[in-house]
Amino acid sequence: MKTSQEWFHELPVDISDWAIDNTNPANLEEEYETLQEAIFNSFTWNDTPQGATFWQGVVDQLEGEVDA
Repeated sequence: MKTSQEWFHELPVDISDWAIDNTNPANLEEEYETLQEAIFNSFTWNDTPQGATFWQGVVDQLEGEVDA
């Protein structure tokens, strides 16, 4: 298990920065088993400047990499 912040550092720099900025600092220490879980649970996608469609695309791409 890793914290949200640890997982987010595995993303490309811009996306990592956005994920960290979108997350309440207290939630950055929550632990998750996967990067997808961290993205899904750390912040409300609709409340971000990037929007839900963007974050769903990030998760879908990550899930495609896992399946490959």
